[in-house]
Amino acid sequence: TYIPTAMAERDKKDKAYEELSEEQNRLQKKGPTYTGGDFNARVQTRQSTNELCIGTHTFDNEHVTLARQEEGVNENRNLFVAHCISTDTLAMNTFFQKPNSKKVTFRNCSTTHGPPWTRETGYEAVDFISAQHRWKNTVKNVESDTEFIDSDHYPVVASISIKLKARAFEGKLVGY
Repeated sequence: TYIPTAMAERDKKDKAYEELSEEQNRLQKKGPTYTGGDFNARVQTRQSTNELCIGTHTFDNEHVTLARQEEGVNENRNLFVAHCISTDTLAMNTFFQKPNSKKVTFRNCSTTHGPPWTRETGYEAVDFISAQHRWKNTVKNVESDTEFIDSDHYPVVASISIKLKARAFEGKLVGY
């Protein structure tokens, strides 16, 4: 999944979320659905009690800069949170206690790869893996891999374990 950056026009962001929501709603009717990608959303922390889709383990929560963000950055955050609420999904990266090196998903191109992993040194979390609230316990771990590749985006990896029950057979058995 890719959602346009903060500088993109609002209608492009709305269209991307509309298409994503339609696909998620279609797939969620069939079973567990997980969505990963670059949401270009700097979540940082819960801003209200109705943002339960955001966990308490966000990246660099010692340096929250939401009040100083540009309008487009806050807009992307709010669109992401609204999407999670409307599709009953959780930003699973934010539900696992990890060091910042395992939460960071993006670095500015001018930032040299390596610690310290903080917002003040040019790092951020903008890529997420979401899961339906109903299936949250199937996600056993989510973390980024900062050693995988020297890039501006670090891959986010989820460990998922699902046990599904077979439906009872309701047809007629034919013997041979």
